[in-house]
Amino acid sequence: MGAFTEVAPVLARLGIATIPTRAEAPHVPRVKHPEALRVGTMQTLLNRPGLATANAALMCGAGSGVTVLDIDSPDRTQHDTAIEAFGDSPLKVATPSGGLHLYYQHGGERRMIRPYGATCPLDILGNGLAILAPSHRPARPDKKEGDYRLIEGTLQDLQRLPPLKDATACLGPVQAANMDDVGAGKVFRTSQGEN
Repeated sequence: MGAFTEVAPVLARLGIATIPTRAEAPHVPRVKHPEALRVGTMQTLLNRPGLATANAALMCGAGSGVTVLDIDSPDRTQHDTAIEAFGDSPLKVATPSGGLHLYYQHGGERRMIRPYGATCPLDILGNGLAILAPSHRPARPDKKEGDYRLIEGTLQDLQRLPPLKDATACLGPVQAANMDDVGAGKVFRTSQGEN
């Protein structure tokens, strides 16, 4: 069973649509117009045999009520600094590169890549960006590295996420040159690796 068939029913009960993505290229959607998917279409998609092995993604933003802080470093000091600056989250997901996704209540945040400069390896994933959904089960010892896996909390914690705190006191002001709104049709990487 793929992540889509595992995660979609859980997220649907929470009112969040799940986007099936290619197992071999998890940032490539298996459906047209993934941004238009709604919870009501999940059962139809779950019945498609071709999606049994699909990965799963969710859209950050107002529709899901989720903003993700993406810490692109395996350095635990960076993780701790981000938690201190933005506040703790009950839902933490380890990324394949050893980084960390912290989930927060969406408060109108935009997509900001390296908003605090190149030396601060974090991105704020707000409106319009799909992120890979973790398994709803806690990490198991036999779970291979390289997966997006829950390390703290459950998917039910999506209902009680705190908002992002203003990190200016810890990290300084946002550097406007590092903001990057996602345009329509650019929410997933294409098979050519474009963003």
